[in-house]
Amino acid sequence: MKVKDLIDRLSKLDPQLDLYVVHDDIDHGPKVFYVDGVDTHHVETSRSDDGLHQVKFVTPSEGRKMAFIDVVDQF
Repeated sequence: MKVKDLIDRLSKLDPQLDLYVVHDDIDHGPKVFYVDGVDTHHVETSRSDDGLHQVKFVTPSEGRKMAFIDVVDQF
């Protein structure tokens, strides 16, 4: 998802609502996270041999800039 798409979707909600993220773990059920902030980092992205996404944090000269949402599971 692009930042502009997230902004568009969020703009349709009540701006006073708290924001959470839900991850539906197949083995353990849904886990809820509180959105604690947003930031940018420079990263290299790739896929492992089994097709999983991999992200490596690098210096600005080595990678591309991406947006990240910081979440916490204790709130």
